[in-house]
Amino acid sequence: MKKTLLVTGLMLAGLCHQTAIAAEAKVSWGDPKKFFDIEAVGDKQDRFEQRVMDELTAYIGELAEKLPADHQFTITINDLDLTGRVEPVFVDTGMRYQRVVDEISYPMIKFTYSYTDANGQVIQEGEERIKDLGSIITRREIMRSSRDNVYFEKQLLRDWFKDNFKEYF
Repeated sequence: MKKTLLVTGLMLAGLCHQTAIAAEAKVSWGDPKKFFDIEAVGDKQDRFEQRVMDELTAYIGELAEKLPADHQFTITINDLDLTGRVEPVFVDTGMRYQRVVDEISYPMIKFTYSYTDANGQVIQEGEERIKDLGSIITRREIMRSSRDNVYFEKQLLRDWFKDNFKEYF
């Protein structure tokens, strides 16, 4: 019994160690008040901004985990234009707002980044303005986006990582 617990403990420690050896991501944000469009719908503006930033920060961390151990990916988001546009909707109780998603309301993210190795040597760095102008939005994507406020922005980031770090994706 003691041996089983010891082996299980060592296995768990090994799993924890494996997760810790992925590349580190450092994400910082510019002033959301200056972003092109991070307008809240059905929520307090500050709380919505924080949730969007937290979700995208976590997702960038997930993407960076695919990069080699001891490397570091640093990114500063300088501007964000969420998919869709906020429009008024008239209902029985008056007017409210909702985010309308269509083919002409694409996401855009502007950022600077740096990717360094274990010695701090810069492997890659730059300033990017990524956007998705032409993807056809399917009904399935609309349904997914209704459960994830930043679904299309995550797709945009995933595609950028795949294009820029092909050997790891």
